[in-house]
Formats: sequence, structure tokens, C-alpha cells
Amino acid sequence: MNSIISVGMLAAGYVFTTAFTFSIYYTGKKLLLNTEAHNRRMIARVINEQKSSVWLVVDSIEIEIPMESLKANDIIAVKAGETILADGFVSSGNGLVDQQVLTGESIPVEKRVGEQVFAATVLVAGKMQIRVVKSGKDTIAAHIEEMLKHTVDYKTSVQSKGEELSERVILPTLALSIVAFPLAGPLGALAVLYSYVGYDIRFYSPLSMLNYMKVAHENDILIKDGRTMELLQNVDTVLFDKTGTLTLAQPSVRHIHPCQGYKKKDILEYAMIAEHRQTHPVAKAILSKAEEYNLTYAESDDVIYEVGYGIKVKIGKDLIRVGSERFMKMEKVKIPSDIERLISESHSQGYTLVMVGKNSNVVGGLELQTLIRPEVNAIVKRLKEIKKDIYIISGDHEEVTRKLAKDLEIENYFAEALPEEKANIVDQLQKQGKNVCFIGDGINDSIAMKKATVSISLSGSSQIATDTADILFLDGSLISLPVLFDLSEDINRNLKVAMASAVVPGMLNIGSVFIMRSGIIGAVFVDLTGFAFGFINGYMPLMKYNNGLVVS
Repeated sequence: MNSIISVGMLAAGYVFTTAFTFSIYYTGKKLLLNTEAHNRRMIARVINEQKSSVWLVVDSIEIEIPMESLKANDIIAVKAGETILADGFVSSGNGLVDQQVLTGESIPVEKRVGEQVFAATVLVAGKMQIRVVKSGKDTIAAHIEEMLKHTVDYKTSVQSKGEELSERVILPTLALSIVAFPLAGPLGALAVLYSYVGYDIRFYSPLSMLNYMKVAHENDILIKDGRTMELLQNVDTVLFDKTGTLTLAQPSVRHIHPCQGYKKKDILEYAMIAEHRQTHPVAKAILSKAEEYNLTYAESDDVIYEVGYGIKVKIGKDLIRVGSERFMKMEKVKIPSDIERLISESHSQGYTLVMVGKNSNVVGGLELQTLIRPEVNAIVKRLKEIKKDIYIISGDHEEVTRKLAKDLEIENYFAEALPEEKANIVDQLQKQGKNVCFIGDGINDSIAMKKATVSISLSGSSQIATDTADILFLDGSLISLPVLFDLSEDINRNLKVAMASAVVPGMLNIGSVFIMRSGIIGAVFVDLTGFAFGFINGYMPLMKYNNGLVVS
């Protein structure tokens, strides 16, 4: 169509007009490509800043190195509870690998020497060494490219509908041009062809969305896919994971409760040895407390990590378990009466008790205190004002979760939820007709995040969570959540204006050809007016939010 119009205009002698209009069109196209390139660089920079490290095996010694320093054929060590960060083949050891994030299957798969393992999966039992197939830089580059593929190479629903319309009107536009020829002459027929709406639709919508994504990033919000903001308009339910999302990422060890004749230092040392390679909030709290006691860890002989329950390690001839009451009961570890009383007391006060078992008996507990994020109360209030249903989901005990929900004046909550149950709860809510926004930060949240309508995570969360999330809050807080919903509504209004800027001038031109017998000059004038509106609308986000997003 483009060629037909340009040839027709040149044949009619409108050389300057042809050059002028098409130079404006291609200048706009160049600006769109520049904006897209800027967004690609911006997203690549953010992904690179999400630092990760691996344990490189050199002469039987494990050394922690940055992911980007990893080379092809290097050997890395992975232990239970750790995420496998690179594709490769098992060179020694064996274990059970949770591949649910890739396959959707909740049952871990046993991996032995010579078998392939994949990045983003989790080793839940055993330990292994993996010969990687790509360098760290290649792995990161591939990761960035894959994410960019889903980030800037998208079409909003408004744009998709517009392009579908543009495809459908090609033949009708040609037919109307033929009809216009005897009524309005060759210039009228050319004016009808010039009114084809396909070009502008492909330009205005992406320009607007890319500039909104740029504004969001400048305000510490990384939107990985523009379609997410359209989906966010339909969200009526916000599902918060408790630990690390509503509460600060790392709890603190409030008290150590030994029993059976053990000392506080013994209990903390057992927990530290079990958790020293883990990255979840409870492990960090235990390791932080161990530093206060100046404890140093020894490598355990064997590790089994039960996702959502706890961890067990072999220290010499002793089997140490660290985890929840449910984990101890599942493992048939005897819980003394004084610890039973302590469980009830801790939960009634909103604290979490992590138990430490040695062989067949619980020998102590660590009482953890989590603090609610300072911004959460205001966010909950604002979400209620904009008519969002709010739920809390937690793997923690019923009483602890209920107390948090009461403190935040949230009516709905799910307690003692296992990782697979979190995904089922999202399914359950969606079957009730709800559009769910899931906000989480842990390995355990990744499947639920994939199933949600929109998923959000915070900078500093687990790598799987930040990779899976559609939106990432780069400042590590929830403060931008309310304004994100406001921004999605603004985007919707802007995209409607973009559609009108593309379609209305064409309709006016065709109408004026048949009613007023107007020619190509009038069509060019109307089209350039529409182009100006579409161009200004596309850059409106940068002008409107020049001083930043206003947090509600």
C-alpha cells in the first residue's frame, strides 16, 4: 500500500508533498526505534544488576565467584536448597531436582551423573557437581535476550485490534479508491488510498507504551511486558505472600530456647550448619545471629531440603533437622512438652518458632520476629479505596498469619500453605472469576506467580522470583503499588487516544472525498494533523510525569 500511494503521488506531480510526508513518517519511525532501543538497554542494565554467584570447584575447593566469571566446562557445586544457575550435566553426585518452574510437575526428578540439568531449577535433596555448557556471560546474555523478547517485542491488545482492523481494511480501501475515481477524479482516489490506517496504528500505540515503561523505570518500577499494564486494569484481587513481602525481607532471631540439657550456642550452631548455604529469609536470620556468637560452620555430610517444610543434614553420626512443627511431626521427631507450650505462646504473640531436632528429639527452638514493612498499612488502605480484594498467603502457622491479617485489617488469609498449594489457591480464586495479582519474593512463590494474571516481585528477592515476575519494584519496597494501578488506568486512556489518532483522520478523509470531493492535499493535511496528535500523545507520559509519579 505504501508503494502504491507514493507512486500515485509522484505520478500526480506532488514530489515535494510526497517527500515531506514520508520524511515525517520515517522520522517518527526512527524515534520509535530509538525509544525501543533505550528500553532494551534499560532492561538489560537492570537484569545485569541482579547479581548472582556460584560455587566454583577448583582442586576440590569450592570458591564463590560472580556468575559472569563462570566459563564453559567449569565445574560448579550445588547443594540441597540451592537454585541451579546454569545449564549443564551432572559430573559427580546425584540428587532430586524440582523442575516445576519449567515443567509444571511438582514431583522432583532424580538426576545422576551424565544427566542434564537446567538453570532456574532447584536441588531439593543431595549434592552434585555440574559441568556447565555455557559461560556465565553467555548465560546472562541469553537470559537478557529471552526476557527482552517478551518485554519490548509485544503488541498491546489495542494495537493488535488496530492491526487486525488495518489488515481488514486494505481491500475495502482499494475498493473505495476505485469507486472514488469516477466521482472525485484521480486525486480523490489517491486521497482515499492515503487514508489507509495501517501505518499509524503500528506507530502510536507502541510509542506510548514504551514511553510509559520508560517513566515507570525512572521511578524504580521495571515493567517487563507492556501487556501486563493492560492486564493490571482488570485485576480485582491482590494476593500478598507474607514473609519478605508484607514483612521485611529478613526476620530476626528474638530468642533461642534450648531444652534436653543443650545450650543456646549448641542450638544455634546446629541451625547454622544446616542453613549456611541457604538464601531464604529464615536462613539469613539464623546466620546473622550466628555471627553475633562468632560461630563458624563446618560442612555437613549430607543435606536434604524439603521445600516449604525444613532441612535435614548429617553431622557425623547425628541427623539434624531444622524446620517447622509440621516438619518435625512429618519426620516423627518427638517434641517435648515445654517446646509444645512455647509454640502456643509464640504463635499467640505473632512470632514464628523454628525447631531444631537432633536424631529423634527436638532439642531447642529459635523464636523469629518479623516486622511489617512501614509502608504496608497505607498501601492496604489505598487498595481498599480502589476496591481491590486483599488476601494474605503464608506457609506460617494459622495464629501467626491471623494476627498479621488482624493487625493490617485484612479479612482474607490462607495459612500453612505449601508451595504447590499457593499455585492452587491462585487457580481457585481465578475459577471464582477473580483476576489475581500475586506479589511474592521466594523460590516457593514462582509457580503461583506464573499462574497469576499479573505477578510482582521486589528487587533483592530470589532470582527465580525476580525472573518470573511481570513487574519488579527496583527500590525493594511496596510503596509504588497503588500508583501502579493508577498508571495502568492512564495507559488505557492514552492507548484509546492513540487508536483514535490513527483511525479518525482516515475516516474524515474518506468522508470528505465522497461528500466534498476533496483531493490529496486535504488528505495530507488531515493525516498530518492526526499524526501530530498521535505523536504528542505518544510522548505525553514523559511530559505528564516529568516530575515523577505521585505515590498515592
